[in-house]
Amino acid sequence: MLPLSQVRREQLAGHRRVTVIPNFVDGDWPRRAPDRTAARATLGLADDAFVVLCPRRLTPKNGVVYALEAMDLVRNGEVEWPADRRPLLVVVGTGEQWPAVQAFVRQRGLAPFCRLEGGRPHEAMAVYLRAADAVVIPSVHAAGVEEATSISALEAMVFGVPVVASAVGGLKEIIRDGETGLLVPQKRPDALARALARLAAEPSLARRLAEAARAYVLAHHSHLAAAARFLHIYGQATAQVG
Repeated sequence: MLPLSQVRREQLAGHRRVTVIPNFVDGDWPRRAPDRTAARATLGLADDAFVVLCPRRLTPKNGVVYALEAMDLVRNGEVEWPADRRPLLVVVGTGEQWPAVQAFVRQRGLAPFCRLEGGRPHEAMAVYLRAADAVVIPSVHAAGVEEATSISALEAMVFGVPVVASAVGGLKEIIRDGETGLLVPQKRPDALARALARLAAEPSLARRLAEAARAYVLAHHSHLAAAARFLHIYGQATAQVG
């Protein structure tokens, strides 16, 4: 689905037969997930780790390399990080950039700061989301393609995990900067690193963003919200036919 910002809005004006229904996620999924302690134990994550989950296919548009570069800035001290929250980037996904990502981690000595999990089935993501302290969606414009309504971002939000994302495409529509997440300029690992460090240093901010994000997704992007929209649309169509 294209983000609404890419649709020629003037073409939609006055066109009553066009209805936009955004992507949606299962709002009840978090209830079926393990608790944080069990999730972290399953993944072997230390209690002091501030876990930044990057659940992205390794393709240029998804910008995973910028998340790695952000962690490299933290590693070499260019971005200040709370001393009591050990940063750990967990990348879940595979794709054509897998060899380059592996090489980057090896060459920069990022192994203590980064775990490359490879591909995982969708149902396994509940454990990762429950264990995460933040989720990063570092998408970029690439080859004329940009992020739509990111399912990965919506899933993180419904799990109540604060999201740091690039201000591109549909991400700008589902995340209100400073209210339901943090937005940063694309292709700016320094901005990504500072935003993540801010969440690590300010737990109250992280909780506020996470709670607001979950409420927003349940109201606008849950399976129940989508069902209500479909019923409304079909109800209108039936009334017009009748």
